[in-house]
Amino acid sequence: MHKLTTYLKVVSRSRDHQRLFLNVNEIMRLQKTLSRKLPPQLAKRCCIGSCSNGALVIKTSNSAVAAKLKQMVPSLLKEFENQIQSIRIAVDTHDYKNQNDETKISKKTALSSVGIQALQQFEISLAHSPLKSAIHSLLSQYPINDRAKNR
Repeated sequence: MHKLTTYLKVVSRSRDHQRLFLNVNEIMRLQKTLSRKLPPQLAKRCCIGSCSNGALVIKTSNSAVAAKLKQMVPSLLKEFENQIQSIRIAVDTHDYKNQNDETKISKKTALSSVGIQALQQFEISLAHSPLKSAIHSLLSQYPINDRAKNR
């Protein structure tokens, strides 16, 4: 890590990269200010998207967060003082997709052996169809020793 820090310090001083590092530092500063101003539950669902010519873009995870942020725009403008003249709220679920997928995975409920057996019997009774394929796919997620042997 020490080598990386040293490298970044050297690169940040080079003429070719100074503008990039200034922009990154500005966005980090704005993000810290935004995180301090917002309630914690709201702050973790949004981030600074960009800032140029006094226009700040805040990206959010969903439209409910965007609606709440829009209500807070006047106080946010005061917080950012004279540096920011306008704030635009953009819903960008792409950045938050992995976070949401992890939450869904951790909340996955298991099927009991009785449930697995009932689904297996139902699958056997069905003709070839998309429903049968879907049930087969669902059952394939469970270990064979949890499923009934008569398929």
